[in-house]
Amino acid sequence: GTVSAESKGEDSTLFSVELPVLSSNGETEKTPEAATPEATNGGATPKTNGSLRGADHMLLGRLPDEDEPQSSQFREDLKTLLIIDGDADIRSFLRSKLGAEFNILEAIDGSAGLEIATADLPDLILCDERIGSLSGIELCGQIKEKWRTQGIPVILFFSDNDEKTRFAAYEAGADDCISKPYAFNEVSIRIANLIEQRSRILGRHGNQAGEAAGPRPVDLLATEDDFMTSLNLFIDQNLDNVDFGVEELAGQLYMSRRTLHRKLLDLTGQTGSNYLRNRRLQRAAQLLSNGYNNVTEVSLAVGYKNPSNFSRAFRELFGASPSQYRKTGL
Repeated sequence: GTVSAESKGEDSTLFSVELPVLSSNGETEKTPEAATPEATNGGATPKTNGSLRGADHMLLGRLPDEDEPQSSQFREDLKTLLIIDGDADIRSFLRSKLGAEFNILEAIDGSAGLEIATADLPDLILCDERIGSLSGIELCGQIKEKWRTQGIPVILFFSDNDEKTRFAAYEAGADDCISKPYAFNEVSIRIANLIEQRSRILGRHGNQAGEAAGPRPVDLLATEDDFMTSLNLFIDQNLDNVDFGVEELAGQLYMSRRTLHRKLLDLTGQTGSNYLRNRRLQRAAQLLSNGYNNVTEVSLAVGYKNPSNFSRAFRELFGASPSQYRKTGL
């Protein structure tokens, strides 16, 4: 069967559910027309109070409270979607369908959406074209102009199929456009395709901090390369600062520790703490290779107060102690 959703103005949304019915001989029968709200409620349209109505509400089950902190249920192993839509029913519908596979962030208008996108750097944005004073197309343009957010795929939803509007959306940088009403399977497939495409384009920036990555399309990776360049610069400027950790690094980049963690996992396969440690140790290896003989001085130069901790971490990464590395030039 299929599930579709269509906005009917600011106060209501039409959800359609089509299920095949098999007769006794195994052939598909045509289902009777669904009853309208007027037919089932004496002509009165039930109040929504920010949630789905009737059978649709039963289909979707219990939804998280609107007041619940959005980060409380975040899982580090899942990609993150930002849903921007002024219709609470649409947000609830998409959240219920996508929440098992993705972390979900929500915004009711373009200004809030832009703020969340800049702070949390979601992996993909789903945005309705009509989201208040700032349209979906305008929001998309701003997202694609910002250094921090321009690499995030954006899918825009439209109530009409006007060719000029779609052209304007693609001109603003939209990665895909979907007309309403839509079948949810179509939305799911397009989300998966865009995330997979972005992962292929990004590739990896190497398994070790500072290791060169394989060939990648330079034009599409400029944003990520700029990010990695800035990140490595901040680390190198604070190598000898024993108090410079992941929190300080995230602050230098104007992002939360959680966002930095997700972005580094996406780009390098490493957590923030592992990347910072490996960057320090690789710099230490360079110093030892260049003739620095005092292991204690080298450990202090890369932010380790305790030479024993430095030697243990160095051996774990390179398979040799600092002294052995210096002698053999591994």
